[in-house]
Amino acid sequence: MKDIAKQAYRLKTSLDQLSWKAQSELDRHADSDAQHAISGSLTAPSEPSLAVSLKHLEIGVPCVVMDVPTLRSVIEGLEIAATSKSANLPKGRPGQVRSYGLRLWMRNIANLWDGTTNQAFTRDVTSTGEPITNAARFCAEAFRKIDPSIPTSRVMRELKDCIRERA
Repeated sequence: MKDIAKQAYRLKTSLDQLSWKAQSELDRHADSDAQHAISGSLTAPSEPSLAVSLKHLEIGVPCVVMDVPTLRSVIEGLEIAATSKSANLPKGRPGQVRSYGLRLWMRNIANLWDGTTNQAFTRDVTSTGEPITNAARFCAEAFRKIDPSIPTSRVMRELKDCIRERA
């Protein structure tokens, strides 16, 4: 988060130091992107552009144009959020890297489990870390098919975090 805050600060400072000609060029590009958004040429709301399409929201506003002041404001918001949130983040163990793919998968499996079974989505393991409950065994076996390099202990840890966050 600190790196994001630093990069956002640098980008905000760079925007503040733009020449009039450079700022005009960015605004011209934003206007061109806005025309694409309004005409429906943008294929997805996430397509790279200085005009963010809002047609998918059906609110009557076709897009938001990211002119230099708006862009600066968004970047400053990112800087503030990253600065304030980085102080609140827990310190992970050295070398510990969370798998966000596993995290997203686990949340989706929890929802699927609840919708398709009448069993509780629980996690119990033996003293050696082997899953005991049906949900835990299912998650371990299913994720092993997806990525055999991820140990069962990481899957069980993510299952534990998922259950805790759902409570």
